[in-house]
Amino acid sequence: MPPLNQKYFVSNTIYLKLKSSITLSPKEKATVYFKAPIDIGVVLYKDDVNTIIDRITLTKEKYAIYGPIENGLICRFYITDVHHEEPEITMGEAVVKVEIDNVSNYFIELSKIVIPVEGINIFYKGERAHYGLFKVNIETPDSISIKYVKEVKIPGFYRTPITVGQFKEHLKMEWGAN
Repeated sequence: MPPLNQKYFVSNTIYLKLKSSITLSPKEKATVYFKAPIDIGVVLYKDDVNTIIDRITLTKEKYAIYGPIENGLICRFYITDVHHEEPEITMGEAVVKVEIDNVSNYFIELSKIVIPVEGINIFYKGERAHYGLFKVNIETPDSISIKYVKEVKIPGFYRTPITVGQFKEHLKMEWGAN
């Protein structure tokens, strides 16, 4: 399940800090992969209803604010490498596939990305987990839109039977990505 703190709902986003930034030329597209944290949900299945009764976190939980301290977004914080093919993951991590489209006339350097995880599908196959596909559309250095593609299926993977929270299709990175 996405790393949403069920008892307190601290955050419904993940702030991925990139170990090395991604530089895109004007009008350039790129497909990259990241690792991101997931939690293991303890679920009670009764009378055709799944109920989350607890969660287990296998990675160290850290939080950060994306944007100004006064009105920024509280996010689960995770440091990740940029991969050009699906990376190997450990228990407690999931693969995030991101298609980036720099439609702007600017050279863009991405050193972070904030993804919405409330209400999204998680896919699994044995111990491998996958968040699915996010599309990043860069219109200007300060106008970056993140969209989760809910209808994507990952071949050979199963979709988790439940999602957590209300799905939010778009997230605007209004404070930039550098």
